[in-house]
Amino acid sequence: MFDWFREMGEELRGIDSEAAKKERMEKKERKKLNRYIFSGGTKALIIALGTLYIVMAGSMIMALRTIPQTMPHIVKYVFMSIVAIVVIFALAFGKKKGEIVALIGAFVFVVGLFLSTVLV
Repeated sequence: MFDWFREMGEELRGIDSEAAKKERMEKKERKKLNRYIFSGGTKALIIALGTLYIVMAGSMIMALRTIPQTMPHIVKYVFMSIVAIVVIFALAFGKKKGEIVALIGAFVFVVGLFLSTVLV
C-alpha cells in the first residue's frame, strides 16, 4: 500500500522506481538464499537464551550441591546445559548441517525441559 509513496518519492528525486524495485527484490532474494532454517535474529536470540540458561543452571548446580538427595536435579541441569551448549555451537559455527543439529537440539531441549517439569 505504501509502495506508491516510495515510488513517487523516488521519481521526484530522479531515481528510476522500477530499477530500485528490482534491486530491492533481488536483495530480498539474496537474503532468502543465505538463510537456511534460522534467520540472524533468531540465531542471536537462541544463543542469548541458551547462554542465560547455562548461567542459571550453573548457579542452581552450585546451590543444590550442598543439599542432600538433589542428585537427579543436578543431573538434569548438567544434561540440559550440555544440550544448550551443543545448540549454541551448532548455530554459531555451523551452516546447513549446524542449523539442522541446532533444530534437533532445540527440540530435545524443549521436550527435556517439559518432561523434567512434569515428572519432577
